[in-house]
Amino acid sequence: MIALQGRPICGGIVFGRIFMFEKNERKIPRYNVEDIDKELERFDNARRTAVDELERLYIHAIKNVGQSEAMIFSTHQIMLEDADYDDMVKKIIRNDRQNAERAVEITCEKLSEVFDGMDNEYIRERGEDIKDISERIIKILSGSVRERVYTNEPVIVAAHALAPSDIIQFDKNKILAFATEKGSYNSHSAILARTMHLPAITAVPCLMNEEYNGKEAAIDGYSGTIYIEPDKITVNKLSNAHT
Repeated sequence: MIALQGRPICGGIVFGRIFMFEKNERKIPRYNVEDIDKELERFDNARRTAVDELERLYIHAIKNVGQSEAMIFSTHQIMLEDADYDDMVKKIIRNDRQNAERAVEITCEKLSEVFDGMDNEYIRERGEDIKDISERIIKILSGSVRERVYTNEPVIVAAHALAPSDIIQFDKNKILAFATEKGSYNSHSAILARTMHLPAITAVPCLMNEEYNGKEAAIDGYSGTIYIEPDKITVNKLSNAHT
């Protein structure tokens, strides 16, 4: 048995197999553009598509988690339509002749660095929102598809990190709980997990080990621990806990 200690997000004890939710590592194209106007149009089209996607997520979230938590996606829409964000991306395209994907990436890096330097944890988490909306635009520009959990049985999802849009679109009949290497108690993903009563832990070191994929595991959302191939004593202890 291996026990990995993280931080609790949402209480609950579950048993199941681990499903490694690994997002496709894309190499973002970087090149100089000749037609600046065409590239600006590409970015504008992708941004509008992203706003439309977030509107659909907002409606979906209202039905599943209520108006208050659905505001996460409305906030992301507002961030995408923010004039400062728009100007930063377009200046990079115009002045540096960078392609739209690269311009979004640079903008994301600059803004994330600002948020990461904040003392307040809640404000720092808004940097994750910037990363989420930027990743959405880059996926649209590059024609990538969203990753999904493909499984015939309910599983424990393990991931490097999960965006709110990942969690809200999970099939609730297939997800028992989740654990991530990155994240915090105040993140929008954590808030969604608690609203959905989905046992979850974060800040789990060395979680994304391919050897764990498909292994039986147990999550203790109260203590923030995930047990890989738990022994009988641990299973019995957890089964009788918090009852």
